Amino acid sequence: MNSFAILVQPRLSSVSHNPGYQILTRTSAFLAGSLEGLVSLSGHEMQGWVICLPLIPAQNQDTIPGDFNYQQASKVIALSRKLGVKILGVGESVFEELAPNAASKYGFPILSSGNVYRACIIRSLLRQVPKCRGIPLSQVKVVVVGASGALGRLCAQVLAGELRNLVLVGISEKEFGLLATQILYETG
Repeated sequence: MNSFAILVQPRLSSVSHNPGYQILTRTSAFLAGSLEGLVSLSGHEMQGWVICLPLIPAQNQDTIPGDFNYQQASKVIALSRKLGVKILGVGESVFEELAPNAASKYGFPILSSGNVYRACIIRSLLRQVPKCRGIPLSQVKVVVVGASGALGRLCAQVLAGELRNLVLVGISEKEFGLLATQILYETG
């Protein structure tokens, strides 16, 4: 069975006033969930893992000790190896520098800037769940939280043509309004 993992790094800057904030900024990578029952177009069964590593946007090479990112990266790599991952998608994380030569270094390739890959996985999952329950996709209601962000915007655009009930939730009124207008124009 082919397996992959996606690294998710929630942005915690909006909750910096929360008492649990300091704890979250020091949290190591952990397994947040699994994606099961996936079948590729070629008919191969796949399993996916969601690895979470809460980091604030300001946590980068300039603001924290240089070895912190490498310590966190090694924890993500170790967890990925333990899960038997064949591909690791890190998206636009602080670990983008891991991608070059990753296959020879870690035993599996690391994909960066994985928004398209993530959006495709999400679309695939959203197609499979209603099908398993005998519900037509046109009757499913989907909420895209973070629709004004890069991944949320992409997911909304990909799903808009397939779903009748798509609810968008976003923070930036300007970005959100532009997206909603674009989707209405393109899909009716």
